[in-house]
Amino acid sequence: KREQTTAMDVKQEEEIIPFEETKIVDQSHPTFGENPFSREETDEIKRLLESKLGKDAVSYRSGPGGAKVAYLESWRAIELSNQIFKFNGWSSQIINLSQDFIEEQDGKVTCGICAVVRVQLKDGSYHEDVGYGTADNQRSKGAALEKAKKEAVSDALKRALRLFGNSLGNSVYDKQHLNDIKKSTAPPKMTSPPVNPSVGGNQPRPTSAPSNPYANGGAGNQPNGSPYLPQVPPGSQPNLPASSVYGTPNLNAPRPGMPMGQTPPNPYNNNNLNQPRQ
Repeated sequence: KREQTTAMDVKQEEEIIPFEETKIVDQSHPTFGENPFSREETDEIKRLLESKLGKDAVSYRSGPGGAKVAYLESWRAIELSNQIFKFNGWSSQIINLSQDFIEEQDGKVTCGICAVVRVQLKDGSYHEDVGYGTADNQRSKGAALEKAKKEAVSDALKRALRLFGNSLGNSVYDKQHLNDIKKSTAPPKMTSPPVNPSVGGNQPRPTSAPSNPYANGGAGNQPNGSPYLPQVPPGSQPNLPASSVYGTPNLNAPRPGMPMGQTPPNPYNNNNLNQPRQ
């Protein structure tokens, strides 16, 4: 009996007990879809979503019978979503992507694709909708499918975003609002913040250097409503500071970000002409 008990004890010691791994969840960084908005964020998002699109945000294309159809471009819908929900406050997911038809005739390919896209916010709320894309008379099957799929996903994304509110495209379906903004003579609102000349640092600049609007006393090629250059009538001269790029540079003129009344240091003191400019 003692030998039998000893053998059983040895057998139990040889048995390997499986180790259960315990996953540690970091509650300070919740996963996407489980991170609620604060009360202030919710109120601000609600206020922005209730605002209707302005004249500069609505685009038009030709529709049936030559009528103009208003729509919101994909890039602008994404830009507005980043402004309202912030870049890390929303995401999109393709739920379904199916081929409706594909035809090939005389070496040309035509196809249609249907897509379902879901737009989810960081707190878990979401909307989803269907979109459709077509490609006509493409040279290859790959080119046709690529074009139709991109068009279907973009269409579904915009349709899902508009379910959140007016500012993400739902106001485009308001005919009375479209008539009101067509009659409006107010200039379109700027989508980017204007340049503040009194503050130094990294300020937005035009993508291309405009021609001198004051050359030969004319207005040059200055675009209308440019936020980067002062607006002056043709033939007149603006009130430019002494340090203007159009005149002789004044080293004692105040520079951006410098308090008024303070004179900048002269970079050419001690007659050192090899000293680099500031």
